[in-house]
Amino acid sequence: MVFLASLFAILAPGTTFGAWEAPYVEEAIARGIAAAKKLKDLSSFGARSDGMCLIGGFMEVEGEISWTCKLKGGKEYIFVASGDKDVKDLDLEAWENKKMIAEDKAEDNTPVVALTVEEDCDVLMKMKLDAATTKDEVHFNVLIMLENAGTGGSLSQLEKVAKQLNAVCATVGDKGALEFDTGANAVCIAAGLI
Repeated sequence: MVFLASLFAILAPGTTFGAWEAPYVEEAIARGIAAAKKLKDLSSFGARSDGMCLIGGFMEVEGEISWTCKLKGGKEYIFVASGDKDVKDLDLEAWENKKMIAEDKAEDNTPVVALTVEEDCDVLMKMKLDAATTKDEVHFNVLIMLENAGTGGSLSQLEKVAKQLNAVCATVGDKGALEFDTGANAVCIAAGLI
């Protein structure tokens, strides 16, 4: 089975482009993909093929980005979060019906949450940035979603397309027309396999 990666970026009109953004975005994506590849090497998990498999955004220290995932009952999922080089402590939580069902609050920048839901449901994933080397800036973080279905797409393909999207956004920004929506604690990039 062949999967194509489909990505989108949320861009906002801007008078100047924050050229600093592109390396941080690429760094967080690379770290997240590397962590996901290690997990894939240990299991039959691959990139999620039944919904978004990567989201990312800029967060403040003590900020949070949430994403609702429609999960299938009986299917196993692994969620991996990661941040740019300045992120020191990133936490990950999974919520169903306003109840936390899984979490990773270890003091590191690549939390992992594994879960299986009994029936089809919406699960709210929350990334929380607890610590970074610079407290007064925003930091780019990603959430990568894996499934145990044996048909998940290539993580290398996902990384390649994410880097291409980042480069295109930087080029558009260099023209002064648009920039990433760097508003803190909001998703500004997402990817799904089609």
